Amino acid sequence: LSKLFDDPSRLGGNQLIVTSRNVSYHATPLAGQFTHYTIRPMNIEYIKDFVDYWFFRVHQRILEILGLPLVNQGDNHSEALKKELEKTKNIGLLDMASNSGLLSSMCIICFSQLHGSSLPTQRILLYELIVNSALNLWHTTTSTL
Repeated sequence: LSKLFDDPSRLGGNQLIVTSRNVSYHATPLAGQFTHYTIRPMNIEYIKDFVDYWFFRVHQRILEILGLPLVNQGDNHSEALKKELEKTKNIGLLDMASNSGLLSSMCIICFSQLHGSSLPTQRILLYELIVNSALNLWHTTTSTL
């Protein structure tokens, strides 16, 4: 069986993508004929572009769904998050934002905050906030029957 997984072309070309944090992966890397890639962290310009695009598209989609002829206010949200990331005391937050998955979660959290509360600068606290946000969303969308 392991020989089949070592050569994806033998299974009709199916591909398997395994992701891991760098720290964890180097401790126990996968054995076999896998191609290994490291995703480069985003720099500040890519982070800003990502944030601008994310909030613009979310606001635009809401306006389309509701059929409202209003001006897109996504820049208000994106500017608030970019200011938070640019604070010198938030270097840990900026480091986490270089990961597109975490940055997307940060955008979701910032979008749902009413008064622009600060994001945590410690990774474990950000993860806790992400998990709690996901659980709250799950709780509000589950059936009450």
